[in-house]
Amino acid sequence: MANFPCKLGYVARSYDLNVMFIGEFMRNLLIMVLGLCILGCSDENRNEYMEKELDGKEIKFYTATIQDIPKIYDQLISNGSNTSCATFAFFSQAFLPLKMNKKEHIEIQYCIEDNDIGFDWVLIGDTKYRDQKTIESYFKKGGYEYSLKKINDVQYLRVVNGNLIKLLSGILTDIYGLKAQHKIELIAARFEVKGLDYSTHELYSPFYASQ
Repeated sequence: MANFPCKLGYVARSYDLNVMFIGEFMRNLLIMVLGLCILGCSDENRNEYMEKELDGKEIKFYTATIQDIPKIYDQLISNGSNTSCATFAFFSQAFLPLKMNKKEHIEIQYCIEDNDIGFDWVLIGDTKYRDQKTIESYFKKGGYEYSLKKINDVQYLRVVNGNLIKLLSGILTDIYGLKAQHKIELIAARFEVKGLDYSTHELYSPFYASQ
């Protein structure tokens, strides 16, 4: 039985379907520890050190852009397995109805469930519930079939048909106003991405939040 959704930053599913919470504190702690370790590294050596430190770990953090989505998607399929997830964490650059006039941290993911890759909109947090109708309308407009699923008391909208690369890219640009150059934190669970730099910055640092 698959254990989903693997919502990193909010909630992750362990192999025995227990829930492990990975909040901002744990994210900050991991980045702080790794950051202290690499303060003395040159720019050329930083990624080599991060690769060594994170080798074999369940979760890896990368810096990505919208242009990297096809690469990430393909490597999730080729390198991942059931319960592998790619979570994209970013700050909204647009203000939908009812949004407060500030940038918001949002997370969207691809996840492999029952041997199929899918796009998941996990309904945890006020922002995800508030934007649910907008996301559902976007699905319908693009001809994407979706289902409402639930596991461990967490509901999520899941799409497995159609061009999922175009779907994610479109939501980032059309709904949340991201541009091609905007930096996104990629959280890779149970798979590795080649060709991306490891992220040494906390999500709410100026590196991500001041774009």
